[in-house]
Amino acid sequence: MSFFSSRQPAPVPVLPEVMQALAESDMARDAMAARAATITAHRVEVAAALAAEEKASRETFLNNQKAREESATAIRAAEKALQDARNHMVVDFRRGLIASQAHTMAMANLQAELRATASPAVAEFIGWLLDEEEKLRRFQPFTEIESKRHPLTGQVSTRVVASDADAADARRMALRAARPQAEALFLVADQSGIPAAIARIKSALPEIKVAVPPAQPDAAQRAETNITNLKDLKNGH
Repeated sequence: MSFFSSRQPAPVPVLPEVMQALAESDMARDAMAARAATITAHRVEVAAALAAEEKASRETFLNNQKAREESATAIRAAEKALQDARNHMVVDFRRGLIASQAHTMAMANLQAELRATASPAVAEFIGWLLDEEEKLRRFQPFTEIESKRHPLTGQVSTRVVASDADAADARRMALRAARPQAEALFLVADQSGIPAAIARIKSALPEIKVAVPPAQPDAAQRAETNITNLKDLKNGH
């Protein structure tokens, strides 16, 4: 066998008697006692931490349970308050509706009493307004259109030189606006001023007029004829 062989030497067997002697030695006993003391001290620390964690867990659970109970109580109180508020709202709405209906009926009765004793001129004026609107419904507007041909291009251009359509529309709108004013006259306490009030409303109504340039004698004649026809309608012819 070579001196530098790679084979490891066989371990020297330790006799059981030697192991037993070592285990029973003071050094071995001291080492085991120290290790046991270290383990015990660590276990004491772990047990104390576990006890503290269990205590904290119980406290957290109890505090959370208390908070949840308080929240549930607050929710129940809020739900009851909300339902009570809804009930009150329904009651208030019904009371308001009944009161509003009572006021409406009372006002209607008072207005009917005022209308019954109002001046007959008010109803006559309202009838006159309706008649004027009917005349305008049958009114035929007058429109005069001028046509010119361009001397170079030959293009024909047109323009309205005279028309009473806008004036008729203005009078129609004024008549409609005057009706509520006339209705309000029924409710005026002192009826002595009704004739003057009717005269003011009538004077504010625009007349239908046609503006015709002087260079349009034919158009002026036709406009005058149309105005005459309107006057006949107003007079009932």
